[in-house]
Amino acid sequence: MNHRGVRRLGIILCVLFMPAGARPAPADAAADEERLVRIQQSIQSGDLRGARSELQEALTRLPKEPRIYNLLGVIDAQEKHFTAAEMNFRHAIQLAPQFTGAYLNLGRLYQENVNQQVAAQQARKIRPIARASGAATSGGAAACAGAGAERC
Repeated sequence: MNHRGVRRLGIILCVLFMPAGARPAPADAAADEERLVRIQQSIQSGDLRGARSELQEALTRLPKEPRIYNLLGVIDAQEKHFTAAEMNFRHAIQLAPQFTGAYLNLGRLYQENVNQQVAAQQARKIRPIARASGAATSGGAAACAGAGAERC
């Protein structure tokens, strides 16, 4: 074994036998899921400030999670910040084009507050996606369906 081979082997062994505390912890997907469910429950119970704070923290850990932007959009819509809500719903859609929950919330935002014509366009966009997925089950949309008239 040449010098390079010994060096590579040494590096591999150092990494393998590194103490667990020194290695970066793997992402805990179950804890992230629980946190998102808890945040959604906070929104539904009316704790918008606490939910927004938790979402901002979650965003630093999961910056590409579309459900975070969707939930931020819900909070913005409930606080009557329609432009911010639209931006968050659109960002969720950009990150996950098949995420029907964000399309539904964006369409509802347009329908209730902004523009009926734009709402109709949004509905036409979501139909093929909903058909392809069998219903609004992408990501958090299934949980959203159980919320009734509430946004989710």
